[in-house]
Amino acid sequence: MVLFTDDAVVIDEGQTRRGIGKIREWRQGPASRYQYTTELFDARPSGEDEYLVTGGLKGNFPGATAELRRRLNLAGDRIRRLHIAP
Repeated sequence: MVLFTDDAVVIDEGQTRRGIGKIREWRQGPASRYQYTTELFDARPSGEDEYLVTGGLKGNFPGATAELRRRLNLAGDRIRRLHIAP
């Protein structure tokens, strides 16, 4: 299953990754550094083809828990832009 468009953008921890190759590097590098579980708190539309998702993480990273907001912009059934913020 392909989650992102070819020209997708992911913003996480102040870093911007553009395109499938950079997003793959992020998923296999910084995004896989720790093991964690995700709990979904809420998901709701926040604009045309845009959704705000809030949830929590628990794992072996510094602090052990975090609450994150994710803003997703979609193009059809794929993610065109993903912004992850605390």
